[in-house]
Amino acid sequence: MVQECGAGLLPVRVDADADGVGRTIHVQAPQARLSAPVPGDVEALAGALGATPLPDPAPQVVDNGPQWWVAGFDSASTVRALSPDMARLSALTLARGAVGVAVYGPSDEDGIAMAVRCFCPADGIPEDPVTGSGNAAIAAFLQAHDALPAKQWVASQGRELGRDGRVAMHVDEDGIHLGGRAVTVMDGLIRLA
Repeated sequence: MVQECGAGLLPVRVDADADGVGRTIHVQAPQARLSAPVPGDVEALAGALGATPLPDPAPQVVDNGPQWWVAGFDSASTVRALSPDMARLSALTLARGAVGVAVYGPSDEDGIAMAVRCFCPADGIPEDPVTGSGNAAIAAFLQAHDALPAKQWVASQGRELGRDGRVAMHVDEDGIHLGGRAVTVMDGLIRLA
């Protein structure tokens, strides 16, 4: 299958879960381009996020359809404790032409490699509970800096919003793939007369 979206035509794969009950849907992310780090970005992000991102690799903008400012932290607990100044974060993302800031930190929680949060206040979304393009931008950033946690991992996102989503990430020679399960909340049919 192929998904047509603003980022182009993206290959989609559906796998049966190990339990045989559910299915996991994976999409291949568009090829990402990374901008050069800008002097002062670490300090600007630290001020807006309320905590200092890791300087190596330095935060930078990743374009994988939307543009995400990606920043790493030393731990999942630091990421989970962030309480950003949304007005400052909005101004910073607009200054770099980014849709938002995707942050990550390594986790020691069983089965979870990292905690992720994605903030998009300039788009009217202070925090997105689960963000495919944000997770793919983090993967592209880590791959470019030889810092992938593994070829496959699971990220936890949305716990701070009461969602606790899981994003399955996979990097191979074909690119970056992300997937997960979803729950149908509403179903319907539209008839055009």
